[in-house]
Amino acid sequence: MLRYLAVLFLASVVYGQCPDGFLHHGASCYAVPGTEASWAEATLYCKVLGADLAVIDSADEQHYLEGFLQRISGAFPNDHDFWVGGGDFLEEGTWIWSKSQAMIDPANTFWAPGQPSNAHQHQACLRMSENLHYKWEDGSCDSPEYFICEKQFQIGEGGIIG
Repeated sequence: MLRYLAVLFLASVVYGQCPDGFLHHGASCYAVPGTEASWAEATLYCKVLGADLAVIDSADEQHYLEGFLQRISGAFPNDHDFWVGGGDFLEEGTWIWSKSQAMIDPANTFWAPGQPSNAHQHQACLRMSENLHYKWEDGSCDSPEYFICEKQFQIGEGGIIG
């Protein structure tokens, strides 16, 4: 875990575009706190960091996160499932991004085969699962999982800041 944090710190110092503990890719900064939480707790944790649960809106972003999670998953002792910021909380089968309340574009989704399954009822939260090669699956929102926080970087007076 310390090695992972050192890599993130070094990346933020070298690139300077993201705050400490966040890693830069594209127009976003990502962090994966080393704790498990329910989906709601993960949402609040990200807010404390000035971020939101990740919103995946392109194939490039999905592929980046898949590779990123594959590289760091060994640093986490428990199962390797990660909450992101989507769900079908309001209407079963209508998946939205919680940050914007926008519907998840069906042409730009990365569901694993057979997902979403709602296999155990009340599987209303979106996660990326190692068992599914970090493709999407629905999960019980109360399940303790790791999570991905995302924030956009902005150009400030002193240059690019997180």
